Amino acid sequence: EHAPDLIITDLCMPRLDGAELLRTLRATPNAWPTAVIVLTAAGRERAREALGTIGAEVLVLDKPSSATTLLTAVAERLPRVPTAVAL
Repeated sequence: EHAPDLIITDLCMPRLDGAELLRTLRATPNAWPTAVIVLTAAGRERAREALGTIGAEVLVLDKPSSATTLLTAVAERLPRVPTAVAL
């Protein structure tokens, strides 16, 4: 019924990879987010090739990424999330 504000996914997953997940969501009415963060150990270039043009703001982060990097990326995409988070 409502689209998520943000999706965080891995590119390489066992049954449905991140690119296919995003394509499926893109084809689902009211399920498409305004922002996507994709984590990958495959490298950013390979991730961009796999993702192609899916029609969303997609940030690709290399794995491993620090919690600070991920939380900063989330805060930049969801302004109501505080940027200072104690870990």
